Amino acid sequence: IAFVSGRSGSADIYVMSADGSGTRRLTATTQNDSHPTWEPGGERVAFARDGEIYLVNADGGEATRISDVLAEESDPSWSPDGAWIAYVRRTPGTAIQNVWVMRPDGSERRPLTRQDGRAFTPAWSPDSRRIVFATNAESDDAYELFTVGLDGAGLRRVAPTAGDNFEPSWSPDGSKIAYQEAGAIFTVELGGGEVEKLT
Repeated sequence: IAFVSGRSGSADIYVMSADGSGTRRLTATTQNDSHPTWEPGGERVAFARDGEIYLVNADGGEATRISDVLAEESDPSWSPDGAWIAYVRRTPGTAIQNVWVMRPDGSERRPLTRQDGRAFTPAWSPDSRRIVFATNAESDDAYELFTVGLDGAGLRRVAPTAGDNFEPSWSPDGSKIAYQEAGAIFTVELGGGEVEKLT
């Protein structure tokens, strides 16, 4: 498990075994790290640090920046096939944030969305072909969930909502998306299916 802890002052990246044993610290700076995401093979972790995206080996070592130094980038999410990292990029000089993708070495970066709102927390479908994310680009009142293809096509709203939807996560079979709304967890079946409250 990769997680963030401020136990040493700043927010750093830690990893541990699924049973809670073997905790070790991967980063140790005065800056704040967030949004760790595993490389599918388990050898590296990508994370955000004060508007930049870095990679660090799972056994520690020096972190390597892979983001664009001229832009603010955050919320990395590694694709299940290991080929791409989705992330959020803020347009310089504005509050506008869109979903982008890049290769794990920082190459082939390109936008998937070109909306005028703010986007957050992209998450991949199990087949690495689509991404779900939260945005307020289509609503003045709420953050909604949308999906978009890896080619930037097929932008679709997941479900209408009156509240803010955040932290989406795709089910392993690809049929549902779980998300957080007003402190509760919901799931929605893709393709206009039923919304179910879990907590």
